[in-house]
Amino acid sequence: MEFNLDKAYNYYIDLKNISEAARQHCADLGISYSEKYRHRLSRAINSGSFQESNQEEYVEDVYD
Repeated sequence: MEFNLDKAYNYYIDLKNISEAARQHCADLGISYSEKYRHRLSRAINSGSFQESNQEEYVEDVYD
């Protein structure tokens, strides 16, 4: 299996740590952790590839 940024990002959401998220996803895949995976995830997060929805904006829109 291949390292999947979306799955790793889901770990990041739960763990709040890029390194731990990459390590956990690598463990799930049965592959050795490498800094290249942490870097890939970090670049994706910092570039805005993952847009977190702002629930407060949604709630405000519903009640306005």
